[in-house]
Amino acid sequence: MSKRNNSSRGIHVLRDDVARKIAAGEVIDRPFSVVRELIDNSLDAESSEVSLSIEDGGISRIRVIDNGHGMGREDINKCFLPHATSKIRNVDDIYNIKTLGFRGEALSAIAMCSHLEIISATEQAQYGHRLLVHGGKRISLEESKSKKGTIVDVSSLFYNMPGRRKFLKSASGESYMCRTTFTEKALPFPSVAFKYSVNGKKKLIFPPVSLPDRVTSILGDIAPAAGFEYLEDKKDEFSVTIIAARPEIHRNDRKHIQTYINKRKIFEYGFVQAVEYGYSGYMPGKDHPVAYLFIEINPELVDFNIHPAKKECKIRILPQVRQCIVSMITSFAGKFTINVDKPETSFTRTPEQTAFENFSPIDWSKDWSVKQESSAYQLSQGTDQPDRNVTNDISKDNINEETETPKYFGQLFGLFLIAQFREKLFIIDQHAAHERILYEELLTKKHSLQDLLFPVSFDVTEEENEYIKSNLPALLKQGIKLEKTGLQSYEITALPAHFHSIDPKDIVSILKNSLRSTEEIEHRLMSLAACRNAIKDGDLIDHLTAQQLISRVFLLNNARCPHGRPIWHVISKEQLFKILGRK
Repeated sequence: MSKRNNSSRGIHVLRDDVARKIAAGEVIDRPFSVVRELIDNSLDAESSEVSLSIEDGGISRIRVIDNGHGMGREDINKCFLPHATSKIRNVDDIYNIKTLGFRGEALSAIAMCSHLEIISATEQAQYGHRLLVHGGKRISLEESKSKKGTIVDVSSLFYNMPGRRKFLKSASGESYMCRTTFTEKALPFPSVAFKYSVNGKKKLIFPPVSLPDRVTSILGDIAPAAGFEYLEDKKDEFSVTIIAARPEIHRNDRKHIQTYINKRKIFEYGFVQAVEYGYSGYMPGKDHPVAYLFIEINPELVDFNIHPAKKECKIRILPQVRQCIVSMITSFAGKFTINVDKPETSFTRTPEQTAFENFSPIDWSKDWSVKQESSAYQLSQGTDQPDRNVTNDISKDNINEETETPKYFGQLFGLFLIAQFREKLFIIDQHAAHERILYEELLTKKHSLQDLLFPVSFDVTEEENEYIKSNLPALLKQGIKLEKTGLQSYEITALPAHFHSIDPKDIVSILKNSLRSTEEIEHRLMSLAACRNAIKDGDLIDHLTAQQLISRVFLLNNARCPHGRPIWHVISKEQLFKILGRK
């Protein structure tokens, strides 16, 4: 067995060139990182035009041209040195950053791992200068004919770092990431023209436009421009602009919920939650909305100096911004509560319906019993109820041509109720309909607490603890009685009766993973309780119950279940005639 070389375990100071390569790798890990940093510099130079061209996915070459302020000889001679920057002078400046770059590590990191050429000129200068740097070492600096602005040419990326180079993806894979970075940089700067070329071929051109037009042009075929709306709200310390898609435009992932803070793309999960919560009652729960957030915050209230690539930040007024987003999205999505045809609510009730006017579906889950011989749900209250099942519901006795009443014809697939109102056919999802009715009743119902036989214990983080501790009265008002059992632990000791159908683990999850908003907690709990107690897929119901449900459904102001799914689908007489080829 070989002996260890103990001398290698001693502490030693890295050589400067080794330390600089390691530092460079923290900032520049792939070609798209170079693209990100160079475009940031161009935008900080107040350019009105930025062009990016790459070859072999940026591995062979990345070239960025802008018409910004440019640099004179003294500046270009220092720009590639470690921590050389024009953005800050002292530590305090870090907390009032108004530019995209500020630490002075980008050009230094790029120069350390590539062949770097910079040509730059200011507006006042008669000529510009050309700088060559290979592997962090200056090769030359000379005068050069050039227009105002800067050209940065990066070639042979990672030529002196073979370990890093071998982990790069294919040229097409790296090219895709460069393109994504390019569009992300173009989004929050709609007044700047952007051009993108790959291997000498023009791929993207974004002329100066408005913010909504820039967003929709980059989104391409995802949705028509008419499907988006411009939302804006301004507060004392921040402003929020949202390009929001209508609820019917949705995706199966969160890729198109994007946030830009002071024109930087930032990942802040709290804002993603805020957007999804705002849309939550207006689109199916498994789908995700399309919304682009552009937030401007007082620089003193946000810290970008916590991530090498500035992908994350700390926001001192995070709850206020989050609540503003929720309010804006909710107000916007609320305009689409009914995006399907709805019959007028002034129809005439039949005596049969009036007799059941005070019947509350909140008790249906307890008051129904399954009759084995008919496999249909029957109302258990009242022994003189006719024993009807869905096969008899289409008789002429059930249709009154003289009244403005929805006519119920029967149940389809154990889930859909078929009804006619005037010249429209309604296919009603019985679970979604009942769920919405129960949800609205729960919101107005007074909570009568019942002690739990076995309290539910759970631990919380410091942040969760602060929220719960300061909102115990509000949570109790919503029907959740909590008792503190430790420094960062609680017990649920009592719940309303209608919450007993919910798994306590789900209640804990809602408490811990919500937006720190009592409104969201209430919505999620009531939605879950309504879902658990509502008629299920496959439940067969008798004629009177179905008729009562339909009557209640047509009085709703929101034709979606609490999770956002439509309650019904409508087919007009004209549509049906067209489908069947009738005139």
